[in-house]
Amino acid sequence: VIQLKKDISSNYKSWSDMELALGQYTKELESLEEFDEVFDDVREQLVEFLKIEEKKFDSEISQKIDKQVLFNNLLKPELFAPTTDRIKIAGHKNRYLNNSWSIDIVTFNYTFIIEKIIGGNNNVAISGHPRTNGIATIKEVTHIHGLIENSMVLGVNDIGQIKNKKFQEDVDVIEAIVKEKCNKAYRHNIDEKFKRLINEAEFICIFGSSIGDTDNMWWEKIGERLKTGVPLLIFTRGEEVISPLASYKNNRTERKIRRYFLNKTKLSDKEKESVEQNIYIILDSGMFSILSSK
Repeated sequence: VIQLKKDISSNYKSWSDMELALGQYTKELESLEEFDEVFDDVREQLVEFLKIEEKKFDSEISQKIDKQVLFNNLLKPELFAPTTDRIKIAGHKNRYLNNSWSIDIVTFNYTFIIEKIIGGNNNVAISGHPRTNGIATIKEVTHIHGLIENSMVLGVNDIGQIKNKKFQEDVDVIEAIVKEKCNKAYRHNIDEKFKRLINEAEFICIFGSSIGDTDNMWWEKIGERLKTGVPLLIFTRGEEVISPLASYKNNRTERKIRRYFLNKTKLSDKEKESVEQNIYIILDSGMFSILSSK
């Protein structure tokens, strides 16, 4: 554990994606006992950090959230898109005006912060549907990586991201650090549920995600869904956001992010070209920075 901390201190940038770096660090370990010691320490330290951050939210932020602004943004995320994109997205949504609308939130976060903001974890009625008496529903909040101290999933996407070749064949290590195998070991069926939600979704948004390699299985599933014509909105800061005086340059960043996402899928080059028009990139929207009403 001491050596691990020294490695993090001396290679801080390489640990910016902690899960991927953890898989790479396994090459420094000799036995299952060493792996357990390091892995358990990392998880325990992360839990303590997240507890502190969640407590800060309770005391400093939770009472300042304008829920209706959040609900409106969740129902109409296209409002933050450029005009042409907004019209295209609205056209897709208009096909479902006579249907009831529900939102499923799948979070990669381990805390209950989202539930605290919206006031529950399922069947939360919100206003904003253009019909059906103006009511839609936040159907459920799902924690695909578990919760603090409860079925917490921390690790890599597949055994190829475990750099210790011996550990790639050790089921004890695999069930601990490979996310899909870890979910199956917990037997809570959350991963199968997320697959179903993706397959049933008519509109998908990604907020605040680095779209990292350790969750490639989900980007692959979303990529398959894009082939059916479902729009994908990716909200991101991007590496740079150009001044409004030269906003045409934002197109370069948007193309780069589209390619970045599509390269995480298993789509063929022809399929990537076909679905690219279904991916909308929204840069620096401030979507969640306007939630404070006090």
